[in-house]
Amino acid sequence: MAAERPGPARIRSALPGYWLVIRLSFRHCPVASGALTLCAVLTAVLPAAFIILMAVLTGLVPGVVRAGLDSAAATQLWHTFAVAAVVLLGAMVVDVALDSIGSVVAVRLTYSLQRRLASALNRLPDVSHLEHPEVTTGLAIAQGALTNFAPAEAPLMLLRIMSNRLSGILACIIVATWHWWLGLLLLCAWQAVRVPLRRIIARQTVALQQDAALVHRARYFARVATSAEFGKEVRVFRLASWLIDRYRTLWLDGMREVWRARTGLTQVVLLIGGVMTAVYLLVCWFLADAALTGELSLTRIGLLAPSLLLTSAVGGISYQDIALEWMSDGLQRLERLNTRLDRAASALSGSRPAPAEVRTAIEFSGVRFSYPKADRAVFDGLCLTIPAGRSTAIVGSNGAGKSTLVKLLARLYDPVDGRILVDGADLSELDARQWQQRIALITQDFLHLPLSVRDNIAFAAADEPGIRAALAKVGAVAFVGQLPDGLDSRLAPSYSDGVGLSGGQWQRIALARAVFALDHGATVLVLDEPAAALDVRAEAAFYRDFLDLTRGVTTVLISHRFATVRLADHIHVLGDTGVTESGTHDELVAAEGQYAQMYRLQAERFAVESP
Repeated sequence: MAAERPGPARIRSALPGYWLVIRLSFRHCPVASGALTLCAVLTAVLPAAFIILMAVLTGLVPGVVRAGLDSAAATQLWHTFAVAAVVLLGAMVVDVALDSIGSVVAVRLTYSLQRRLASALNRLPDVSHLEHPEVTTGLAIAQGALTNFAPAEAPLMLLRIMSNRLSGILACIIVATWHWWLGLLLLCAWQAVRVPLRRIIARQTVALQQDAALVHRARYFARVATSAEFGKEVRVFRLASWLIDRYRTLWLDGMREVWRARTGLTQVVLLIGGVMTAVYLLVCWFLADAALTGELSLTRIGLLAPSLLLTSAVGGISYQDIALEWMSDGLQRLERLNTRLDRAASALSGSRPAPAEVRTAIEFSGVRFSYPKADRAVFDGLCLTIPAGRSTAIVGSNGAGKSTLVKLLARLYDPVDGRILVDGADLSELDARQWQQRIALITQDFLHLPLSVRDNIAFAAADEPGIRAALAKVGAVAFVGQLPDGLDSRLAPSYSDGVGLSGGQWQRIALARAVFALDHGATVLVLDEPAAALDVRAEAAFYRDFLDLTRGVTTVLISHRFATVRLADHIHVLGDTGVTESGTHDELVAAEGQYAQMYRLQAERFAVESP
């Protein structure tokens, strides 16, 4: 994909990005940003002051040679030398301080930006935006994941560049004290040089943005190849070579236009370097001629010679300029993403309070839903009822939409058409956050936090008796008691003080989390095959006990195992786009329909005793 050719408008658009860098820096860490700015100014001024002092020092040497070391000229030389030494030391200290304070600003800005982004991403009650390519790509660029340049480091990078520019301008002013037109010529020449270089840098940024999806995919393959999470499958199926090859191919495809722009940069730099070398040779010849004819004093020569070299800082382009372009672009994307998410959250959240509990039923009425870019609808006119205070099982073949139904119920997605009613009230009109607080949801891929047992269940809620009661209800007291630190044991074997759990043990932790939520305000329990790691008999026994414990709670149960499903008060069978059968277990078996066929097929494979 060819990158667009950025024109002057694209280059001018960098200015709002730089202004945003300054605003964010002073907004989140004003004192440190002020100190950083002061250091940047001093970093530019002190070298110029040192050049002036050294020129004065050079001019004093002949007088000292003639008058001797005991003369007033010698005293002035030593005083000048001492001041120059202090200025040099100050320049070195300020340069180190600039980096140190810049690191402090970067850390604070990273924290503030990540907190702001996390808040904006989670203000939306649904998850559809997290799967949108524009959001995922923008997020990767905004966090520096595609460039290895963290946007939070932009303040230091910007002030470094501005400090260099100021040094170059001061050098041009010094040259202008000899011939004003010469200082102006060098200033204008270097400014003219920056235009094509800035254009090429902008082209690199545009190229990276256009092919960001490829780089993002490449990084995913790299993560799979190097992550412990996928380590077993990678080794057993010998996927390493394939993953590395995919990473290499996608990375090269994603960076091709960027490298092409860099090749153009190299060619332009060589051309400009040749032209500017000729200009400087001409200026140096002019300076040498003036020195040989006696037009310039030794002090003036010592002042002009290093200043001529320093004028290149006005228009020099380095990796810092490229990094700043990407960093400021990332910050602008971050701000736009935050604004977009805030507006979307305000539009999505309903105005009516969610009921404290479901009193009659939850109804799906003519619901139509399809995932973005999907070829077919998951539901097309879905109608079903979940009675309040009873257990309802959802069964169906793979791909029938069982988990999608749960996501719609929890308002992680909104229907394309139709309504979901809670006691007759449209779910889209209810406060989404309040409604989600009413749901205790355990999905197939539930959360595994590398934290303590306590935090995995209660998320820092201070209720130890409630945690222990939840563990007791799901039969997890025994194995938790055997952990090294009990409730405080870290569930992460990758840590030195962590421990690992089996799949079944993790499921009981997740179920304890659901029970804890029910004891603290949740009124709808949703179980999306959370006990799939248990064997058939253990799962049936577990659900039998669990449904007894949660009797009277509005419960939605999803499972492929009919020994579990038959325990529910009511069962819905999902077909291609909706409900094909409904009833109790006995009613559905007697109807000799799809449910009866699936039940008998499974019963033949597994000898399950009737409860």
